[in-house]
This record gives sequence, C-alpha cells and structure tokens, in this order.
Amino acid sequence: IGGTGVVTVSQILGTAAMLAGRRVRGLDQTGLSQKAGPVVSDLRVTTHATPSSNHANVSGVDCLLAFDLLVGASDSNLHGARPEHTVVVASTDAVPTGQMVTHPDVAPPPGSVLLERVDQVSRAVDNHYLDAAAIANGLLGSTTNANILLLGVAIQAGAIPVTPDAVEQAITLNGVAVDTNLAAFRWGRAWVLDSVGVERAACLRHPVAPEALDQLVDRLAVDLAGYQSPAYADRFRAVVATARSAERASGVDSSRYSEAVARNLHKLMAYKDEYEVARLLLGDEARAGYESVGGADTTVTYHLHPPMLRAIGLERKLKLQRSAVPVLRVLRASKRLRGTPADPFRWAEVRRVERALIPEYVDAVTALNHRLTHDHYERSVEIASLPDQVRGYEDLKLRRAAAYRAELAARLAEVSR
Repeated sequence: IGGTGVVTVSQILGTAAMLAGRRVRGLDQTGLSQKAGPVVSDLRVTTHATPSSNHANVSGVDCLLAFDLLVGASDSNLHGARPEHTVVVASTDAVPTGQMVTHPDVAPPPGSVLLERVDQVSRAVDNHYLDAAAIANGLLGSTTNANILLLGVAIQAGAIPVTPDAVEQAITLNGVAVDTNLAAFRWGRAWVLDSVGVERAACLRHPVAPEALDQLVDRLAVDLAGYQSPAYADRFRAVVATARSAERASGVDSSRYSEAVARNLHKLMAYKDEYEVARLLLGDEARAGYESVGGADTTVTYHLHPPMLRAIGLERKLKLQRSAVPVLRVLRASKRLRGTPADPFRWAEVRRVERALIPEYVDAVTALNHRLTHDHYERSVEIASLPDQVRGYEDLKLRRAAAYRAELAARLAEVSR
C-alpha cells in the first residue's frame, strides 16, 4: 500500500510464491498515484486450490504491508485486518495526500494516532514499524528501494510464508536494479535481527547537527549561481545580509528570521521554468534516479507540458526521448535569457507572476527589517515564511500566489500599525 513501486513488490512477491510452489491470485488497483492517490495491491497466496477471490479483504488479511502509514491506516485498508491474526509491517513515513498538496494548511494526523489505529485491529505485539525510506536512503543513497527493504522485514519476521531464497530469485528474474534491490531486501531482513545496528549503519542513530545560517546561505547561493549566475546569487546574499543585520539590531538571540528569509527568497528566485527543468533533467542526480529504477540501459521518456504551448492550445503533454536531449542542452545553456526581452517563455502568465513575486518579497523583507523588534519578532518570522504556501504548477500556483499576496499585504499592514 502506498505509491511508486507497490505493483513491482506485488509482482516480485507473487513470482516468489509461485517459485515456492504456492498458488497466487492478485488484484492491483493502480492509476491513481499521478493524482496523489494511493495504489493498493492485494495478493492471495495458498498451498491448495487457486483462491476463489483475488481480494484479500474477503477472508481477512494475514499481513498488511503498509509502504505509506497514512494510507495503511485508512478505514478501507484496515477493513480486512483481524486482531487475532493480522501482522502489520509498515513504514512510518506518511506521503502527503492530494488534499495536503493543494491545501498546505491541511496537516496529516500525528504518527502516534496512526499507529494506535493500526494496532487496535492487528497483532500489535508482533507488528513492525520503521522509517524504511530514511533507512534505504542512508544505506543505499536513495529511497527508491524502501519498499523492497520493507518486504525483507516482512519475510524475515515470518509474516509472509515465502522463503528469502525465493524472493531473491524473483528479484533477479525481475531484472531491474538487481544488486541494489537484493541489498535492500537483505538490509530489511537484518533490521529484524538488529534494528539498532542497521539504523546506526544508516546514520539514523547519530543526531544531525542543525545547519548553521552561514552554511545554509552558502548552499542556497551556490544553487542560485548554477540556476542563473554568480551575480544572481550575490543579489540573494545581499538581501539575507540585510535581514541578518536587522535581526542582530533587534537584540533577539536567534537566526530564525534570517533563515526564513534565506529559504523563502531562494524558493522564489529558483522558480522551476523551462530552463531550470532542462538543467534538472540533465543533471547527474536525475540520471542516477533513472538508473536506480531501470538500470544503466534504461530508456527515459520526458513528459512535459510547457505553459507557453498550453497557452496556444496544446492540451496534452509532449513525450520526449533521447532525441530531445540536444534541445534540453540548448535550453540549459540559454538560462541567461531568463526574464530578458529575448526570453521566449517570459510572456506566460505564470512566469510573469513568478518574476514579480521576487521584488515584492524583497520589498516586504525591507519593510520587516525596519520594524524588527523583540515584540514583532515572531510575527516577522511568520510573515517571512509566507512564500512557502506558493506551491504547485500553472493554475494552482497562480491561485496560491494570489492568496499569498493578499495575506502578505494584510500581515504587513498589521505590523506597520
């Protein structure tokens, strides 16, 4: 239960069960992940006749593999759970729902509430909970294999009656990122035997020191230099420096205000336009992500829908493959055209709004700097953080930007009284 990779795990587990001489029926409810909805896969494994139904809830769930605890704890997915025999193996990370994406003010339920819901309808003493994404990222450098790691936990815990050898054989037959998936599966098995040792190896048991303000500013400035130019990064540094000076003059022993300015100004300055999308798609990190899923020889198809083309009537996304790479390289190299009269993308409404938000925010920071006192500090931090609500693409982003502008004006007016 969760998002990307659920069906793949179901297929691997189904193959492993058949290799072990079991009879298998499955039901994959897919096609919702792109709409920020859950993907659910039901798998029934028996040693006798072929199961009469491929829906697990019909006769009860013996093992609930919850790759996303928020979805796993939903009423529909707990319907088949039974306190006397259901074992839950769940990752404690919760992926935001579609409503949370479109409405940033909607918060997920606390993790303790989700765990209590699950434990009430299952064998709580035998359940296993871990942050599979964080462990996979710490051990393997990516969260892509978190679901396979969780499968390893379920197999080692005896929650699924399939041998580890059969699963490893199925992973090999699947032929995708075999070595990495085998490693993830084995790390999951190891977690059952020594959770402390595995989490320590993933660096989860070592407290991470908070990033200092200077480190944060340097990191974000380097990103902006790559995004546009060193001069663009210097503009960013200058605004943050004025915020830091005002903060020191206020007498408040904190850097939260200047940190908020740094993070939110960077967010506005690094808006994802056509030039930046090309840079990100061609980056080493993107390539590593493709290969971790499909292997070194994977074929990549880019699905893009530029606002300029949408504005002239193109209603579907473009599907671009290897032949489009030279075009993406040209776009990446043309980033200095961004916002200039020679920029062919500058006339789209969303691009005009994105550019306008930057000086508007700088003016807001200047106004806050002049009024930054101990009494106004908390409100100033909140106002400086308002751009975080400007999320999404196209129409959604325009709506969120309009709401942000209205709230920013109202909050600034309150501070100036």
